[in-house]
Amino acid sequence: MRARHVLAAAGIAALAALAACASGTKTADRAAACGLQPGDSTYAAADMVYRDCAVSVKAHPLDNQPRPEYRPSVPVNNACSSVELEFVVSAAGNPESRTAKILRTNDAGYAAAVIGVLGSWRYAPAQRDGVPVRQIVMLKSTMQTLIVVAPAGTRPQMPRRPRPMC
Repeated sequence: MRARHVLAAAGIAALAALAACASGTKTADRAAACGLQPGDSTYAAADMVYRDCAVSVKAHPLDNQPRPEYRPSVPVNNACSSVELEFVVSAAGNPESRTAKILRTNDAGYAAAVIGVLGSWRYAPAQRDGVPVRQIVMLKSTMQTLIVVAPAGTRPQMPRRPRPMC
């Protein structure tokens, strides 16, 4: 009978150890999945940098960011211009424009305009364990071109139909 109790206790201990290892593996897998990618080495050249999944507080834009000045060379009604960027926000909350990479765009001119104002934006910096850190940020920006025709001397009125979503 005593042997059964010893075996049961050993089994319970083994299950507890297995559960502890499994939870440690999940943490390790998450940390590995959140690590820097091969292309991130250019971001880390200046100082340590983290992806958003590796920080406790993510960098986020502050209000009233300057908008890019952009006019398409050939305006098309209801056309959408978009760009997806990746760049580093410093520990002080300043975007590092030199790190900006265009991931996707359908309008190179619009992408250049967004990168042109990027340095004037301000962010609340990312934090890791209560300390501000550099973070890689992904941004998607879109702009819609809407042509409104109005007789000379009158104020243009926006169309009443719903605007298309970009």
